[in-house]
Amino acid sequence: MQCGIIFKEKKVNEVHLYSTDTGRGKFCANQLQKYFYDEIGVKADIVRVEGFGIPLQFEEGLVNLLDKISNKITTLKQNPNNQIYLNATGGFKPENAILYTSAALLKIDNIYYLHEESKKPVQLPLIPITLNPKYMKILRHIDKYENEHGFTPKSQFTQKYGEKNYTN
Repeated sequence: MQCGIIFKEKKVNEVHLYSTDTGRGKFCANQLQKYFYDEIGVKADIVRVEGFGIPLQFEEGLVNLLDKISNKITTLKQNPNNQIYLNATGGFKPENAILYTSAALLKIDNIYYLHEESKKPVQLPLIPITLNPKYMKILRHIDKYENEHGFTPKSQFTQKYGEKNYTN
């Protein structure tokens, strides 16, 4: 799979750019958005990831990245005709681990990156992974409770699932 081919063959009709919460990230995302529209004719929207790229908010930024990517993939997968390609070129190891894990869990079509030296696309094999059913029950509870109340109190969580499940 070559990156340029998916654009030349009109396989891509929209692009989502995930920007760090920094001036440099916003500038780069704006330039890429302009390039996609002007040069390729593809609409690109910019998704600002709060805390992403801010050293003092590193973990929060990663969680926000996971949330934004997972939500977008889930929304796109609602249309069975959509094919989802994830370019994981930018970023560092933690960010790429988040992207790969999301792609594998949500079973997207393709994840790739441009190799730094060869400048050629490298397709990453998506190994099928799933969550332990024990944690799915906990996640469903949190999701339901947060949708109803906007948060899940630690005391309520630890009383129901134990301190061990809160910290691990």
